Amino acid sequence: MSNQIWKEQLEMLNTETVQHVANVSVLCIEFAKLMKYSDDEGYMIQNVARFHDIGKSVIPNHILDKPTKLTDKEFELVKTHSVEGERILRIFGFDDELELSIVRGHHEKYDGSGYPDGLVGEEIPKLARLLNLIDVFEAIASKRVYKKAWNKDKVYTFMKDNQIFDPKMLKIFIENFDYLYNIIH
Repeated sequence: MSNQIWKEQLEMLNTETVQHVANVSVLCIEFAKLMKYSDDEGYMIQNVARFHDIGKSVIPNHILDKPTKLTDKEFELVKTHSVEGERILRIFGFDDELELSIVRGHHEKYDGSGYPDGLVGEEIPKLARLLNLIDVFEAIASKRVYKKAWNKDKVYTFMKDNQIFDPKMLKIFIENFDYLYNIIH
């Protein structure tokens, strides 16, 4: 996908989402290095992270910017953004199936409780598992319109004790927690 197309799509997103995408992109490349992934994998995840939430461009900003808890109906709409992101990228002629699967699968959870497909463990593409871990980390460690940023200890405990992440990735993440946390703080 050309830089111009993704920039135009990102401009349709709220400011908070744009900052989140920028943070996640930086964190993903750094974490891929820590995981000792190839340069090609690092480059891929950094680029995919830049537009992983592009599907939010079809979600009304009054929902994305809502300062209170979403209704069940609103949350179901927000959950469509990973499939919508894949659809938008296909419309723009994006045809790299691995990268499309990362966008689609970035809310899949290792324990199978994620969406949109309820994939479990290794069924989830490796780079989608990485993106999920970093996406959750950035979201809880950063301020949102509907919540304050969690403090460092709370973020650490949540991440360390959670079963939704690839355990091998989580081990490396926890070993490098301070480094990754300091990137965005």
